Order: sequence, then C-alpha cells, then structure tokens
Amino acid sequence: MVKITFTDENDNVLGSGTKEDVWKKGIWHRVVRVYLINSKGEVLITRRAASLVSCPGKWNDSASGHVDEGETYQQAALRELNEEVGISGIYLRKISKIKCSETDESEKIKNRFTTIFTGQYDGEVNFNPSEVEQIRWVHLRELKDLVKEQSGDFTEGFKNGLALIQ
Repeated sequence: MVKITFTDENDNVLGSGTKEDVWKKGIWHRVVRVYLINSKGEVLITRRAASLVSCPGKWNDSASGHVDEGETYQQAALRELNEEVGISGIYLRKISKIKCSETDESEKIKNRFTTIFTGQYDGEVNFNPSEVEQIRWVHLRELKDLVKEQSGDFTEGFKNGLALIQ
C-alpha cells in the first residue's frame, strides 16, 4: 500500500500514512495539480473515472494526486501526469502553493497543501481509464466561464487551482 506524506499546518513533513487516515482524521498532507496548456491556449481537463473514491465523474485538471512518501512536489506532479494521461518528459513550472481545507460530499476531511504546476503540451494524450474516463481541451477563457456556469461538475481543488492560472 502506497503511503502519502503527512505534514503539520506549516507544511513541515511529520511522517506518512494512508489516504484513509488523512481523510478520516483531517491530517494535513500534500497534493499536486497540473494544468497542461497547448499552443492554442487550451487547457487539458479530465473527467475523473466513475470508479474513483473521491469526486467520481467530476471534471478536474490535467493530472493531480497526493505526494507519496519520500517524493517532492515536482516528482509527484511528473508521476501523476504519466499515470493519468500518459505524458512524460515535459517541463513543469511551479505556479503557486496554496493551503486549503474542505470536507467533501462523502465527509472526507481534506486539509492539504496543494502545489500548482503548468506545462506546455501539444502532443497525444493516452489517458488511463482506471483514473480518467474522458478528456477535453478547452480554451482558458471559456473554461473559466464554464466553471462559473456548471460549478458542481468540477472538483473544488480544480476550481481553486484554476483561479491561479493566467
């Protein structure tokens, strides 16, 4: 079983454990979000697989996930990008790190530090159907309007990160 990084309220590493521990006990932890943008100014968004425990069927960023034990934020972002949409070997730029806390619709307590990355990408996308059920390229301006109109169709983490993308 993969362990994820636990932190204190200032993002100092305290140890590691399971996602279930994090969500049940409200432990602070690390997450990454990647927004890929193509040369047309479109953002790759992914619809989370219906089989996933957290936010099934909701639209999300290009790739995201927890920082595993022993990983840096950058390493986790690159791993998630490869696992979810089959993309590797690209440069990711750190945009920001945000601290947020929420309780989702299934009562999971999500206290997390999220580092946001962007990357330029115009290639093929080979998504993993166990993680992603659909992909779509949407122009950034249109995407921000879409999120306002259909807010419930998107994950909260996606909306928080998108607000920081120019």
